Amino acid sequence: FLGGDDSALYSQTHYETRHLKEYGKNIGKTRLQITSGADELGMVMMCRAICDDKRDIPFIYTTYNMGKGRNTIPKYCNEEIGIDVDNTIVAAGGMQVPSPERAELVMAVNTRPDGKTLDANGPANTTKPNKGTIYFVNLVKDLVNKGYSVAVADISFGNGADNALMNELHKEDLQFKLLAYGGWNTATNTTGFLIGTGLLTKWMDKQAREELMLTRYLDEWCYQSNIRQTLGAAVWIHPGYSQSTGNLDGARDFASQQGTELMKAFAQQNINLPANLSIQNLRISHPWNRLFECDIDF
Repeated sequence: FLGGDDSALYSQTHYETRHLKEYGKNIGKTRLQITSGADELGMVMMCRAICDDKRDIPFIYTTYNMGKGRNTIPKYCNEEIGIDVDNTIVAAGGMQVPSPERAELVMAVNTRPDGKTLDANGPANTTKPNKGTIYFVNLVKDLVNKGYSVAVADISFGNGADNALMNELHKEDLQFKLLAYGGWNTATNTTGFLIGTGLLTKWMDKQAREELMLTRYLDEWCYQSNIRQTLGAAVWIHPGYSQSTGNLDGARDFASQQGTELMKAFAQQNINLPANLSIQNLRISHPWNRLFECDIDF
């Protein structure tokens, strides 16, 4: 399972990928896959190992938002997302089926109708729905109401959640009616991780599933798409922060304290917690000494 993280359609990575696929065309898709991503490889391979060990081939059905949908070529990727998802399902040990009735996991992929990928921390990521938002939410709502196990791959923005989508899921009380959610970093990081975790949820108890869901909401939605920008502005003027390197250094404790307060406030307003979960002891830290990612404990 070979990765090519942070690539593009016209890139050296894509050139090498085409040649590697040609070289390995006789090996078979169940033994060789090449993906646009990298960070998701560990989760996909762990899923494959567990499925092989249990002699299980889980069925998965995929559906996409209106517009470009599966033909979207996301930012940081070198092929259509539908091709990568199809191949990653095989790599994870699953099998794609043509209808949700036969699937134990339904993966709904949120793409922008125009096929573009914007930045989650940019001004376009507002709570105002675009023409695809309501369509996609209604699609997810219908699947959930029919009793399907639904996982949402949120890839309309890079490195964070779609605020409009998340706001609508909150209003429709769908947040914890989903089986899994992902919206982190690149598109294939999200879809690969979600395929792996989604297929493994049948061996997880309800508490573990909901803890993972809450972590994803706090990280992708709360931190990456919202409070990181506010936190960054506060940290920038802190005397312990290294403006030349971007390292937190002497502002690390300050970033943890301020980030925790911001995250708690956002979560209390935007996440309908199940009865068995609490954010009373929530705390974030920055193990890589920078703001780009955070570690979340609750």
